[in-house]
Amino acid sequence: MIFNNLSYHRKQFLNFNIIHDFYYTTHNKYNYSLLIDFINKCNDKKILYTKNILQFYDIKEKIFLPDRYIIGICPICKNKNQYGDNCNLCGSFYNSINLINPKSVISNSKPILRYSNNLFLSFKKFKYIINN
Repeated sequence: MIFNNLSYHRKQFLNFNIIHDFYYTTHNKYNYSLLIDFINKCNDKKILYTKNILQFYDIKEKIFLPDRYIIGICPICKNKNQYGDNCNLCGSFYNSINLINPKSVISNSKPILRYSNNLFLSFKKFKYIINN
C-alpha cells in the first residue's frame, strides 16, 4: 500500500488532536522557545522519559542518523533504495536497524550501530492528561 504522505500524516496528526496552523522555519528563536516550553510542561507532567536505544551512527560525519538519513533494502519486500523507517513500494514500516545494507545519505558510507540516549513522550500518560 502506498500512502499519499500529506493526507496520511494530516490524518494521523488529527488522531492526536494536533492541528498545524502556523508554519515557519525549523531553526528560529520562536520554534526554540516553543520547544523549551513544551519540554518544560511535559517534564512538569512527568510524561517524558529517556531510553538508551540502538541507532545508526555515521563514523565519517560523527553523528547519529535519523531514519530519513539512511537508505537500504526493505527487509519486507527487498526493494532497494528505501528509507530507514518505511518502504515506499510495499508500504511497510520497520525499525531502521532492520534495513538491509544500510547506507548514510550524508557520507555515502555504511553506518554502525551504537547506543544513544533518546527522549520519549509517554503517549499513554499524554492521552490521559489530554482527556482529563
